[in-house]
Amino acid sequence: MKKNWLIGVFLLALHAPLPAALLNEPAAPLPLMEPEDPLLEPAKPAATQADEPAPAGQSDTPATPATDGEPEGTIRVPYIPETVKEQLKKELEESLRKEIVEEIVRQGRKEHWGVPDAWPEWVQRLSFAGDIRLRAQNDSYAAANGIYPDVQKTNEERSDQLLNTTEDRNRLRTRLRFGVQANLIPSELDAGFRLATGSSSDPVSTNQTLGNSSRPYSVFLDRAFLAWRSRSNVWSAWGGRMPNPWFSTDLVWDEDLAFDGVALKVNPLRDLTESSPDFDPFLTLGAFPLQEVELSQKDKWLYGAQAGFNARLGGSSKMVFAVAYYDYRNIEGELNAIGSNLLDHTAPQFLQKGNNLFNISQSGDTLLGLASDFNELNVTASFANYSFAPTHIILTLDYVKNLGFDEQEILQRTGRVPLYPFTDLNRDVEASQIKLTVGRPIVERKGEWQTSFAYKKIGGNAVLDAFTDSDFHLGGTDARGWILGGAYGLALNTWLSVRYISTDEIKGAPLGIDTLQIDLNAKF
Repeated sequence: MKKNWLIGVFLLALHAPLPAALLNEPAAPLPLMEPEDPLLEPAKPAATQADEPAPAGQSDTPATPATDGEPEGTIRVPYIPETVKEQLKKELEESLRKEIVEEIVRQGRKEHWGVPDAWPEWVQRLSFAGDIRLRAQNDSYAAANGIYPDVQKTNEERSDQLLNTTEDRNRLRTRLRFGVQANLIPSELDAGFRLATGSSSDPVSTNQTLGNSSRPYSVFLDRAFLAWRSRSNVWSAWGGRMPNPWFSTDLVWDEDLAFDGVALKVNPLRDLTESSPDFDPFLTLGAFPLQEVELSQKDKWLYGAQAGFNARLGGSSKMVFAVAYYDYRNIEGELNAIGSNLLDHTAPQFLQKGNNLFNISQSGDTLLGLASDFNELNVTASFANYSFAPTHIILTLDYVKNLGFDEQEILQRTGRVPLYPFTDLNRDVEASQIKLTVGRPIVERKGEWQTSFAYKKIGGNAVLDAFTDSDFHLGGTDARGWILGGAYGLALNTWLSVRYISTDEIKGAPLGIDTLQIDLNAKF
């Protein structure tokens, strides 16, 4: 019955103009309504002199004296002019429309019409994020460059392949990433995944080069993880294909690299009331399978541990310091017996360039394996000063040494087989980087800016070349050089960035590469 009344008055209201408040226009003042409105109830007669109530059973309205042709007790109703009737009608309609609108608003709020709460509860626990990048890239090679093997293609083709070291390249490239994260248990358990362009054979790049005869691009599952954290913020655990869990730079880990496995981070001094104290130590542990081998017990793994702290230094500075140890297991190549391929799985699934390699095949073809083990000690520090906020000054230092390099073990492992890319063993097992950034830490809005300068040096066997920065020296190790960069915000979540990278080889044949990257970025 109530719904029928609402529908009826709602249809009636449609024939009259809407209140000005709903049209975002100033409304004319409405007449004030008395508690007992004489327009809505019969008029009461004036009180008698004695002001006494009528006897029980009798009306307190006096009867009008009888006149000719009128029965006794007739009540006269005063004449109401047409103009007054129209005024009464208008005021009644305005009052009725007001009640209808208020009832509709109350019902809309109750049923969540057209508001975020109208979405199902499970939808409200989802968050979405993505970005797109358009890049123009020029790679210029020095005229005196020597000949280098393309070790990844060599392993794919099982025959010697060469890198391009002489022909300059101009490429247009793009990158698209889109991720979804769901909060399964409030403030405790999240699930997430991300899709990205790229290549199934390259773990350190999500770029897609334009110029593929208009064939569609490939999109891959770049993230798929569960993240569990304590309500007290003391610990968090990750499992699946996850973002980089370490405090690090691209000296060791490329920014596009994902980690498959499990990780645990502990911040012992955090609690519910203060998520980030002035001194915030942390410990991160991780175990990541690199390659599962069906016919061998020697699966390839990466185990890591990192300890460090975040610290506020006064009111305008902050410091982060961490020491990490990354222990690779069973990644070294093993020499096959003559005519056998039983140990082919010891060859790495992905390589860039720089590490010493050797041919593990003795069947007339080429299959390259790592000559050295890698156990990397990494020390990273970052100091930020925001005395000139919003401008920040950030200094980052990074150092790594491969403690797994053992010349005697390498000689025993390789025997008389010559090394790649050159026959000489590269004993340079240290890498370092210094970077100065001035401006906004992250450029997100129009007019924001950032500049940076970095110098980097990576010894040939300092880090695993597969996972280091894929842009510096176009990927790999055995290189040194500098990087100059800048970014400027064009609009909200849209910015232009430019980077110039100039590098040379440290040992071996000459290899000079200059790379210019101009990027238009947008995130959503």
